[in-house]
Amino acid sequence: MTRNLLCASLALAFLSPAFAVTDGSDATLPGSPSPAASSVFSYIAKRVSKSTNKLIEGQHLGGINDLPMPGDPNPPPTSTPYFDMAIHGIADTSGATRYPGFVGARYDATNKRGTQPYHYVLRSDYDSALNAKLISIWQSYHPIIAITATPPNPWEPDAGRSPTSQITQPSIAALRWTAPRTAQWHAFWDGDSSVKTIADGLQELKDQGIPVVLRPFAEFNSSKYYGPPSQQSADFVGLWQDVRNYYVNVRGLNNLIFCWEAWVLNRTPPKSGLDAWFPGPAQADIVSGAYYFTQGQTYFDANHKLVLNPSDQSMQDALIAVAENNDKPFGAAQWGFNYNNGANCGAGGDDNDTLGFHDSVRGASGQPRTSFIYYWTDLCAVEAQANKSAFVSNPLVATADDVAQVVAFKSDVTGGPTSPDGWVIGNTSPVEAGTQAQAAIGTLRTGDTAGKQQYRSILTFNTQIPAGATILSAALRIKRSSLSVPNVNPFQVFGAELVDIAGPAGFKADLALTKEDFQIQPADTTGVATMSDPGGDGLWSEGTLSAAALARINLGGVTQLRIRFAVPFNNNTTAEYVNWYSGDASSTENDRPQLVVTYTR
Repeated sequence: MTRNLLCASLALAFLSPAFAVTDGSDATLPGSPSPAASSVFSYIAKRVSKSTNKLIEGQHLGGINDLPMPGDPNPPPTSTPYFDMAIHGIADTSGATRYPGFVGARYDATNKRGTQPYHYVLRSDYDSALNAKLISIWQSYHPIIAITATPPNPWEPDAGRSPTSQITQPSIAALRWTAPRTAQWHAFWDGDSSVKTIADGLQELKDQGIPVVLRPFAEFNSSKYYGPPSQQSADFVGLWQDVRNYYVNVRGLNNLIFCWEAWVLNRTPPKSGLDAWFPGPAQADIVSGAYYFTQGQTYFDANHKLVLNPSDQSMQDALIAVAENNDKPFGAAQWGFNYNNGANCGAGGDDNDTLGFHDSVRGASGQPRTSFIYYWTDLCAVEAQANKSAFVSNPLVATADDVAQVVAFKSDVTGGPTSPDGWVIGNTSPVEAGTQAQAAIGTLRTGDTAGKQQYRSILTFNTQIPAGATILSAALRIKRSSLSVPNVNPFQVFGAELVDIAGPAGFKADLALTKEDFQIQPADTTGVATMSDPGGDGLWSEGTLSAAALARINLGGVTQLRIRFAVPFNNNTTAEYVNWYSGDASSTENDRPQLVVTYTR
């Protein structure tokens, strides 16, 4: 049997007056996020308002100019110190290598690899190449994965996200989902460089079970096309909400955590104020700032405490107010010392100033509220600054090995008949007696037969988790394949679908699927989760396991679960059941059942 790691790790922080508690917040993501995203965000919230609140070391790895792309005749110039999308480890004071706990890439950018004039690029093949590198990094180190992606200006794409003097400033209200379908509307939503292109890239990460922190409109207040001064706040908020709805509800990307970001230093707040541009607590999950410290200006005192001029402090206060008033986590989504406009940042900063920022920005509880610092590429990196080894060694800095791990184990029957998925059928009387077992046929079943017998299904997971781990949460996910009777939903016929969990030896003395697996006993714990109604074929049903069930997960071997409806059967002669994809699903490995486990070491 194989073990499949699907999810990344995440640890941010969350603080507001409503959640100013010493043991962290119970905040959750809105809507119906995936168990992996929910677990990740729960870990974010639990980090808040603690004296041990660790600052996540983040590192942006680059974009299209930092990685050789398929079919590109112009590789990155060798004279430029490109990151080439590698994750850079730093030796701590003991000599151990520490890797960032938060890494990512940018899908859209000006392509500076060809000849001038440079063109702004957002391409699906480039996104896939960036994803492949991120997936490889994530499988090795399990950092947070972040994506920055905004479609180019649909009126003049080569301008990127910015307005130009060649066009008048049309309102982005023309891009709203319900607006007339103009050429610019289609360029924004479903063209070759569009929201759809971004969604296709994000889908590749979702298929690997990776929660993604997404910045859909980065630096909205830095004179970019989609924000001030060329646009109105109501139009920006409406377009943000439309884009989020497309990603989450139209495309089903329930692995996303949305990050709203404002540029802080050397900026004047929009006339309408920052809060007017915030899309709302159900639309944005993280509040963040871009911090580039200009060369020649003093931002930190001798003790590394943050000292801002009145204008910058006003922006900082406004940003923190948005975070606290909306009960949102806060972090620095862009960070760079010695900033030179047009040339990005330079070496010579001090990582102790990063810790000083963390210590200086505090919430209502008096505890640090900045949960992550995301250094930008090349010379902005941690390794380019002073005191890097001491920084990654500091107990208040979280690297990839510090954060919670979220792993999705796929149900798999390749181990043979001793560890199969399958369904079992019970008697009409007594109900608890099994009469038939069917293993490894591509689908699982729950519901009843025409002969008034109940289907129950067995799922098998190889839950190999490091010794000494503490499981924080677990959730089962199964994908609906079809219904036996179209338009007859067994969830409406038989009530709740329940989950039972077996001990290390399975539901009986061995793991082989037999009719005896139908019996409730000797399952260690029954009814440990209630599965959601997926509402359609190809959609996921999800259920969170109870605290009692977590102790039954086998850290060093096989964990078996059984799914069944609360009502065994009804009194008609029609077979009414749900087909679920099983561990040997022939369509795609990504259809297989998943047991999503969050743990710490």
